[in-house]
Amino acid sequence: MDELNSSVVPSNMSSPGPPPLAFWVSTGLIPALVLSLCFLLGVPGNIAVIILRPNWQHLSSLSQSLMLNLAISDLLCLLTLPLWIYTLLYSWTLGLVTCKLLSYLVYCCLYGSMLTVTALSVQRYLRVVQLQKYFDQVGKKRMLGLLWLIVMILSIPSLVVRQPISDQQWTTCDFHYSSSAQHVAVLLSETLPGIVSITVVVFSYISLHRKVNQAAFFNNPQTTRLVTSIIVTFFVLWMPYHITNMVGVAAISLNNDSLLKSCMDSRNIVGALVFVNSFINPLLYAFASRNMCTVERPQAVRVGNKTSSSITLSTGAPQGCVLSPLLFTLLKHDCKTTYSTNHMVKFADDTTLVGLITKDDETHYRKEVSLLTTWCRDNNLLLNNSKTKEIVVDFRRGHTQHPPLTINGADIERVSSTRFLGVDISEDLSWTANTTSLEKKAQRRLYFLRKLKKARTPPTHHVHFLPRHHREHPDKLHHCVGRKLHCLQQESPAAHTKKALFAGNRMCKKASDNVTMCKTTQP
Repeated sequence: MDELNSSVVPSNMSSPGPPPLAFWVSTGLIPALVLSLCFLLGVPGNIAVIILRPNWQHLSSLSQSLMLNLAISDLLCLLTLPLWIYTLLYSWTLGLVTCKLLSYLVYCCLYGSMLTVTALSVQRYLRVVQLQKYFDQVGKKRMLGLLWLIVMILSIPSLVVRQPISDQQWTTCDFHYSSSAQHVAVLLSETLPGIVSITVVVFSYISLHRKVNQAAFFNNPQTTRLVTSIIVTFFVLWMPYHITNMVGVAAISLNNDSLLKSCMDSRNIVGALVFVNSFINPLLYAFASRNMCTVERPQAVRVGNKTSSSITLSTGAPQGCVLSPLLFTLLKHDCKTTYSTNHMVKFADDTTLVGLITKDDETHYRKEVSLLTTWCRDNNLLLNNSKTKEIVVDFRRGHTQHPPLTINGADIERVSSTRFLGVDISEDLSWTANTTSLEKKAQRRLYFLRKLKKARTPPTHHVHFLPRHHREHPDKLHHCVGRKLHCLQQESPAAHTKKALFAGNRMCKKASDNVTMCKTTQP
């Protein structure tokens, strides 16, 4: 990161007095113009990010901390640019201590920015691709403290070898190496962390982009452009500097002084590109990352003035979105049975698998369950084993003891009756369980009407204890409910059940009459 002045190599490569005009333009004026542009655009941009925090309400708390850390690192780095611009155009006049401390601050900010971008990419990769929240469990303070500890360790070489170097009338704050081995060590200490960071960022965002496109049902061009911009920007602005360092290491190893001088002379230009990254970061990560917000969206439940704790969703459509049922239906479209003896019934998020077993051969049925489990795992859907039930309908005289069904290593509970789309189905396919359930439901509904009648309340109060469609169409209440209860009377073998249903039928007729009267007497 010798982005401010050419590194000092053996003294026979220095020229006395101020540098020539052509050399000064290429290594002083051009980098100064680039740094001036970075300062004018980057400082307001990072200040706006710190104050406004655009689109951060959809990010997790850790992502917000990393974004804020990135903006502060870039802002501190850009605030030092006026001093370096003056040095590039004139000379260094601030002494040894200022040279070392200012160089150390710049290196800390640049390393901090680079590692924060890397941490953001890794966090998004773990949350979206691996569906893990390891970074969230570590803690924001602990993670940021570790990040800055690494930054300060990586920046130590600038304190050791950076110092003002005078060449008659021209003074620069530059590196002074005591040996070629020290020079190689400093270049490698800068290059290796940078190459690792670039590799991690490229891998994380490419994997994230593939995962997002797989979860969606179409390629999102905005997300594609954003991911491409992040990768290309990070690669283009950092890679020339690291390539120059590696060429410098090769030149030192080959004792090629001319190649080494060319590398050192070009480091002001490639180093200035690193500062460009500091003013582009707000555009990429703060203002243009709204498409990334959908991959880590916090969600909470609010009832009145009370709000539950939020959880972060990495996939899926927002709750309450009109497209959510359609998208989920499209997602489950390719979930089909493989064997003809099996049948799948899909209704919203409930899936029922029906298997026909002949000659005690359950192979196709159990393979179908295994394929369904694999499909759910591949599509980031979790099967709720506690709500999954198995019911066996067997009318043979000699019943066979079937082994328990296993999903993801857990045994599924086998029940004698279950509820399927509002209907209670038992293993003997009788209507007793369903009739009993309807009787209890009717008794609960009619209980309040009995109490209201006994309390001699006006009929207008009875309306509030009926469903909305019955309130709006009271003439259909007795016809629908009475017909249903009459059918259940014929199906139920129990005498007490028939008696209760008959009483419910009578009560429904009276309730219907009351609601009709209430409807006509209301103004």
